[in-house]
Amino acid sequence: MKKKPLQPVKPVGLELIFLYPCPFCAHQVPTLSPTQPTEIQCEACAAQFSILPVDEKSVVYIKTMLANGASAVDPAFL
Repeated sequence: MKKKPLQPVKPVGLELIFLYPCPFCAHQVPTLSPTQPTEIQCEACAAQFSILPVDEKSVVYIKTMLANGASAVDPAFL
């Protein structure tokens, strides 16, 4: 059986990562759309700190406007 040539794959989803600066060492800690107040841990210095949540409506809006990632594909590659 012959294998088909591999075609580039389109994105099927989109997530937003927010960067929070650690108040102890200033390392930017990536966090996946935190919509609730929570504590995160810095991967550089291991300190824990509270973060402010992001507006869930804004996250949904961006995902909707980008068709959950589909409309973010470079048109030159379609």
